Amino acid sequence: MVEFHRHLSERSVYYRYFSPLELSFRTSHERLTPRCFVDFDRELALVAEHLDEFGKGSITGVARLMREHSGSSAEIAFVVSDKYQCKGLGSYLLQQSISIAKQEGLSSLHAVSAL
Repeated sequence: MVEFHRHLSERSVYYRYFSPLELSFRTSHERLTPRCFVDFDRELALVAEHLDEFGKGSITGVARLMREHSGSSAEIAFVVSDKYQCKGLGSYLLQQSISIAKQEGLSSLHAVSAL
């Protein structure tokens, strides 16, 4: 996850978090620990990975579904590594998230855009 954040442009960071965040903050242990150990009753993280010719994986995108207190709706957020943008990965993560939301019985999803 630290490597993933190292490869995000300032623009991608801004569009995901709605403000510039320094790399040291984004990759701090205190910040990443709760994002890597997910409470599956409340949220879900989808991680897209690219395997190189040696079988070494690198994260290319992350999508999150965060269930609202009502239990019937969730917020969705995702970020795709700059190298993999405009190739359909964001759309794929969105489609998979919608499919999971339906399986979980969620009636609505919402997202906030920085655009």
